[in-house]
Amino acid sequence: MCCQKRSWYESDTERVRDILEAIERIQRYTAAGRQSFEVSELVQAWVVHHLEIVGEAACRLSDEWRRGHPDVPVRGIVGMRNALAHGYFEIDAVAVWNVVERDLPCSPDVFRASRSLLVMTPAKMTGRRGRSTQICAGGCRH
Repeated sequence: MCCQKRSWYESDTERVRDILEAIERIQRYTAAGRQSFEVSELVQAWVVHHLEIVGEAACRLSDEWRRGHPDVPVRGIVGMRNALAHGYFEIDAVAVWNVVERDLPCSPDVFRASRSLLVMTPAKMTGRRGRSTQICAGGCRH
């Protein structure tokens, strides 16, 4: 990032755009369905990478933005990113697919509406036991 100071609005707008672009890219390469995802290490890596982008961008949202959007579970999204980035030998492809199938379809519209993005926890992404939910923050129950 350059030394020029940016307004929180400009920066947050860019982060939201990054999140939406990553979600759209995931959806584009998973449109062929679960079987294509399961047999392609390349698609799996693509999805994990873009979920990490979602988490990294969420981490960089300003405190002001977070206060204005208290229903967006930024900590959970960042935790998901950390689980993927640092627990790469423990990633459960089925758990990742479940996020793609259940949470992402609701996410772009929900995020654009400034309500919420995803309810994800590191346990959900790696298949470990812990606090996780099957309800996406957009209100979709799975």
